[in-house]
Amino acid sequence: FLLSLQPNHVKADRKVEKMYKKLMMMAAALMLSVMVFGQEMADQLVVSVTPAEMTEGEEARFTVALASAPQKEVTVKVRSFLLDRLVVQEGALLTFNEENWETPQSVVVKAVDDNISNGEQQAEVTLLAMSKEKAFNDCKRTLLINVKDNDQAGISITPNPIELNKQMRTGSIFVKLTTQPTSEVNVVVRSTDSNVSLTGNTMTFNALNWNVLQEVNVMASERVTGTEPICLVASS
Repeated sequence: FLLSLQPNHVKADRKVEKMYKKLMMMAAALMLSVMVFGQEMADQLVVSVTPAEMTEGEEARFTVALASAPQKEVTVKVRSFLLDRLVVQEGALLTFNEENWETPQSVVVKAVDDNISNGEQQAEVTLLAMSKEKAFNDCKRTLLINVKDNDQAGISITPNPIELNKQMRTGSIFVKLTTQPTSEVNVVVRSTDSNVSLTGNTMTFNALNWNVLQEVNVMASERVTGTEPICLVASS
């Protein structure tokens, strides 16, 4: 009985295998057509060379055109997705038609120059085309630009060192932060000389007063006989 059923099983398995292969080939063909169509859509937007990286405060310009003449108007939106680091200054909305489709139009992006030490970040700029013509509608290009920081977090003390002597045993220094903090920063200033005392040497900075000079009074003891440079250090 088992032997008589075996050929039917083999035929059924072969039939399923053929159907499976056919479905896989159809799926592969469909995926390939989608990929090709997507590539054709992206290739409708011709973008000139864009910068791989920018430093805060810098501007960069690139151009956009179409790869072929449209029959209906095409608008291209240029948008940054990291507005605190990179903004589109010019060319946020471009319009193309059958007359100007191959004339490059300028886009200017600028790396935001802030006062915060926030390191290097990658900004994404997208170009999205919209049109009643199917060949151009929803065409999209994505540009990636690394924005480098030009701020270095630190504490500024001026003057440092301060010179005191027996005739002038008191003086003042002024303290501030070099970059804007995102939360409160407590700073303590100390002297490297045991003969020097400080008053007002503990202070708090925040996003509003980070660059406002805060005064610290410095006093040398009577043991200071000649002119002596007093070095000061700050910690947070």
